[in-house]
Amino acid sequence: MDEQQQQAHLQQFLRWVIPIIGIFVVIFGLLFALRPESQFIFNALISLGTLVGFVGARALLRRGQFQSAVMIACGMLLALPLAATIISPHLSVVNSLLPLIGAILAVQYMRGPALRTLLLLGWVTMMLVPILGALLPSAVQVTPEMMFSVTLSSFGAIGGVILLLLWQLSRRFGAILMQLRGANQELQATQGDLEHQIAARTHDLQQALGALQTRADEQQQLLNELAQQRAIVRELSVPVIPVSQGTLVMPLVGAFDAERLHNVQEQALQAIERWSAHLLVLDITGVPLVDSHVAQGILTVVQATRLLGAETVLVGIRPEVAQTMVGLGIALPGLRTASSLQAALAE
Repeated sequence: MDEQQQQAHLQQFLRWVIPIIGIFVVIFGLLFALRPESQFIFNALISLGTLVGFVGARALLRRGQFQSAVMIACGMLLALPLAATIISPHLSVVNSLLPLIGAILAVQYMRGPALRTLLLLGWVTMMLVPILGALLPSAVQVTPEMMFSVTLSSFGAIGGVILLLLWQLSRRFGAILMQLRGANQELQATQGDLEHQIAARTHDLQQALGALQTRADEQQQLLNELAQQRAIVRELSVPVIPVSQGTLVMPLVGAFDAERLHNVQEQALQAIERWSAHLLVLDITGVPLVDSHVAQGILTVVQATRLLGAETVLVGIRPEVAQTMVGLGIALPGLRTASSLQAALAE
């Protein structure tokens, strides 16, 4: 509940209390006029001071000084029973109910340490008023009929104020409960919107995941096709051609690295085994450069083919390649060479 609503409730309480206190001022004034006794004038003055205090609290409330108005109203409800009991000890039972009104008022409008302090003071006042009523002697003799009428009117007024405060407190709790229900409905509506949004987002994510899965499958298919194409290219890059019974020709074209040399060896050995060949002709006419690495790979092929019972002949060594090999000191021990493919096949 906001501060404006609290001010409105406190304003309503003051509108109830001020006339009631004014009635007590009039009653004690009339009693003093009928029986000029000191206790009546003192009670009238106490009631008048209390009335002035509540009127001042109302004036502060109209100026927007809410907390100051609450403190004055609660303070008057604590000071009034003590002063009234000192003047009229026989009314201590009635006066002990006034701090209860202050406690109910404080619970509605005060919080924190200030509320704890005022509740403690209210409890002390409620305990102190009956003690003072029992210890202090009464200055006047009160007849049972007069005591009954004063007690009845006091209990009626104080009880009415307490019931009004409880009714006001109930209304405040009802308003808070309605606000909580409204907030709960808004929360449920927001939760429903969030669930709808989550369901929509989940559906979108599922569609996106499905699209990603489809794309991943397509990419995997492309990778498989690429792997097959690479295998085909690898086989085509190192072709093995059977030219006669037991004779195979392997024309090599392009530069060589470790992977391609390994592929040459693998293709050569598989072809020899498949065709039961006894002669393998390696044509390196299309190889632009033969270094020590390439030479070592060729020797590896030669040694591996010998283990399978086949002989290897190297053809296609161009003059510039031969000069490079001699300049690098590359030797091919145990390797047969031929000047051309025709010469190798004719041998």
